Amino acid sequence: INMHPGILPENRGLDNIKWAIVKNLPQGVTSHLIDSKIDRGKMIIQESIKVYDDDSLVDVHIRVQNLEQKLMLESIKILENKNAELIPLGEGTYHKSLPPEKEQNLLECFETYKKGNT
Repeated sequence: INMHPGILPENRGLDNIKWAIVKNLPQGVTSHLIDSKIDRGKMIIQESIKVYDDDSLVDVHIRVQNLEQKLMLESIKILENKNAELIPLGEGTYHKSLPPEKEQNLLECFETYKKGNT
């Protein structure tokens, strides 16, 4: 089981919280069974978090980490049910580390992002 700190399949790879801000994607966690490809396999459960106007990047990170723990427990319960239907993860964008030129403007982007995601 992998707890991925992003909404799959749209947000694969690295720096998912940062890429979600830059690309205006929802923040959240996807729990999935892994296969031989990066951030692929079958989805068990997925959930988004709210981003509030007064959030810092640390607040979002902590909320995502807490959701990972919650979904791990829920994922185990789902997998205990032998009849659970898991959804194959489709195509999506793979991200490398956020480039330094985008990182420099991340806090500015975050302020705009919060206004559209509260």
